[in-house]
Amino acid sequence: MKPYLFVVVSFRPSSHSSDYSLIGECATVEDAKKLKAKVAKLSKAIAKKDIEIDWELPETRRIGNRVIFTAHTDDECSVDELKALMKTEGSNVEGYNYYQELKITITTPKGATYDTLPLLLSPQEATLLKALRQHSKTSELHQTAKNTLIRFEYRGPGIYHYVKRIFVGIVDKYSPPANWKVQVRYSADKRWWEEQKSQNKKRQSK
Repeated sequence: MKPYLFVVVSFRPSSHSSDYSLIGECATVEDAKKLKAKVAKLSKAIAKKDIEIDWELPETRRIGNRVIFTAHTDDECSVDELKALMKTEGSNVEGYNYYQELKITITTPKGATYDTLPLLLSPQEATLLKALRQHSKTSELHQTAKNTLIRFEYRGPGIYHYVKRIFVGIVDKYSPPANWKVQVRYSADKRWWEEQKSQNKKRQSK
C-alpha cells in the first residue's frame, strides 16, 4: 500500500463555482430508490426548461438509503426545487460543497481504547484521530484476535483529495504509516477530475 500524505487544516467554504451536492437520507433503501427516480426526472426537467441554470455534470446517485444529487455550479439556490422535493418525500436533507463519503480504517495494537490511543500513536496521528472523531458520522473500535481496528464513516464536505491528502481539524503535515486505509465511497471532486481526464483523452484521440 502506498503511503498517504495527510494535511490537517480547517474546513473553509468555497466562494466560487464548486461541486455542490444535495443528500437526502431516507428511512429505507426502497424509499431511496423511489426518491432517486423522482430527483433524476425533476433535475432533467429543470435543466431543460430553465436556460439560466448553470449546472455542469449533473448526476443523481443512490448509496444505500441516501440519494445524492451533484452539479458543478456557482448558484446553490438553483437546487432549491430539488431540495423541496426531497423534504416532501420525508427525507432528511443536507447540502455540501465537494461532498464525500469515506470509510477510514486504522489498525492499532490489540486492546487499544480511545483513552490509551494518544499514548500509542504519534502526536500527528493522535491529532488527526481526534479531528476525525469530531467530524465523522460514526466512530467505533473493533477488537480482533491480533489488533484493534478504528473505523470511521465520514459524510460531509470534502476532506480527502485526489492527491491523497486529508484536510480536517488544525494545521499539520506528515506521512503516516501504512496502517491507515481510506475507502472512497463517493467524491464529488474526484468525479469532476475523472470527467476532465476522460474529455482530455477524447480530444487527444481525435
